[in-house]
Amino acid sequence: MSCLHIVNRLISHEHCQTILDTMTSGDSIVLIEDGCYLPAQNLKQPLSNEIYILKTDAMVRGMELPSNVTILQNYNDFVDLTAKFDKSITWNF
Repeated sequence: MSCLHIVNRLISHEHCQTILDTMTSGDSIVLIEDGCYLPAQNLKQPLSNEIYILKTDAMVRGMELPSNVTILQNYNDFVDLTAKFDKSITWNF
């Protein structure tokens, strides 16, 4: 079963590692709200899993869009992405 891991806040390296350790083939991560800060901070290792970021959330935070992620243009794209997975987990640490 594929799972979309939703990160909506800035998290520690340890919490990031917890998420990465639970991911399996076919899983993906989507970064929204303050979770947009995650790529620069914690996702320095190469991942075989897809990483998505919500453009509007990154732009309102004054971030440049990272080149190693897939850009979701708006919340409609986020909803469409969520529907492609068997389940989703919103991580709250």
